[in-house]
Amino acid sequence: MKDCKKIFIFGAGSAGGEILQLIYAINDKLPTWEVLGYVDSDPELIGQKIDGIQVYKHEDLPVSKDFYGICGVMDYKLRRKIVRTEIETKEYILPTLIHPVTVKSSDFIAGPGSIILSGAHIGYNVKIGKCVLVTINTVLGHDLIVGEYTSIMASVAIGGECSIGEGCFIGSGAILKQGVKIGNESLVGMGTSIIKDVPDKTSVINYPRNVIRSNI
Repeated sequence: MKDCKKIFIFGAGSAGGEILQLIYAINDKLPTWEVLGYVDSDPELIGQKIDGIQVYKHEDLPVSKDFYGICGVMDYKLRRKIVRTEIETKEYILPTLIHPVTVKSSDFIAGPGSIILSGAHIGYNVKIGKCVLVTINTVLGHDLIVGEYTSIMASVAIGGECSIGEGCFIGSGAILKQGVKIGNESLVGMGTSIIKDVPDKTSVINYPRNVIRSNI
């Protein structure tokens, strides 16, 4: 595709497939990206095609400051490792990908490598860090800060003035009361309501009642 930016998707699983569909949605509005391939370490996938896209191994990719790389992996530790040891060592640019069906304030700031899927509503003065994943139909309230490598799953509602640390996982349908703080590397379970601060490395799971445990 002439004049389009060339991008590799790191991770050929379901999350990578979601990114591919996101890129197609962006291109439907304005041709922007040419997908050069998936990148994966699974020997059964390397050399195959998924959704018509060739799968490569990292070692076969060229070093280039002209290419882009985006990571489609859910686990934040693996995502961080791939970004540091594969994408950045190849000198690829980390893009920010935002679905065209997104409602966002004009002052929204998203770090490199971050991904916003369809249906997100993003309020005033929201800042998210590097390689954050925001999935479908999420509500990010005003003055929210989200640390790098955090994942926010489908239909999460986050009140204004909240703070979410690095490497967190906010499960589908979770609700965060205005002003709460979620510590680094913490997990909020699916459908859980958070009304007070959560420390670092802590899981809060609302099944059948709140279960709080340390992740250390």
